Amino acid sequence: MMDDYAQFPRLLKCYVYNMPPGHSDDFRTLPRPIASVAYVRKGSAEYVTEGRSFRLSPGDILFIPVGGTYISYWDDTPSTMDCFHFLMPFVRERRYTVQRLDGDESLAECFSLAMTRSSPDFKTCELFYRVLGSVWNRLHSVETRSDPRIRPALDYLELSPERECTVAKLASLCHMSESHLYTCFRESVGLSPMDYRKRLLIMSAQRLLGTTELTISEIAERLGFGSETYFRRVFRSETGISPREYRKLPSNL
Repeated sequence: MMDDYAQFPRLLKCYVYNMPPGHSDDFRTLPRPIASVAYVRKGSAEYVTEGRSFRLSPGDILFIPVGGTYISYWDDTPSTMDCFHFLMPFVRERRYTVQRLDGDESLAECFSLAMTRSSPDFKTCELFYRVLGSVWNRLHSVETRSDPRIRPALDYLELSPERECTVAKLASLCHMSESHLYTCFRESVGLSPMDYRKRLLIMSAQRLLGTTELTISEIAERLGFGSETYFRRVFRSETGISPREYRKLPSNL
């Protein structure tokens, strides 16, 4: 599993969140498009995720995987959290959840130093790796089993979901008929191949909205949507809000 470090960090952002009393983030229906690992400096919060809850306190580490969903309720005092946002590789064999871990002074120092950097550089990456190296093997995860027969289709979609794609193309990669691929894909992933591609595209759009200044039209074009209007419609159907509304969210990463 640690071999996945070779792919980190394809995207790395550092943020210090200063949250007002009673702040709340609701991502129950808006899966996070990138992963986050954060250190709580000040304040406490209740996180509710997938039918369970946990409490964050100063000195704790918060981990949010790609696709994580949750709602947070911060206490009635100002709160501060240092955060690395990064893009995880797809790890199909394990499923990670939003969770809390114990922190320590060495991790607090890594976060503090990284947050003072003007932009991600080699030193920031070094500090990020030290944090991730400390927490990764402590993360709770569960084993998942995907159908190995559809792996070529998953690889093709996850590598570049913006490429033109058809079920026929994916079926040929897997040496299956279209109907057989559709059945196996849905049983393994829970979505049809094209719905899975759509989800990947919207997560890519969320990342671009949160990390670039590209216009909505430019994002639509980059991701291969036929028009900005169609992109807006698909984005709203998947997230419940418009691209513009998503970009205005204080925690849109």
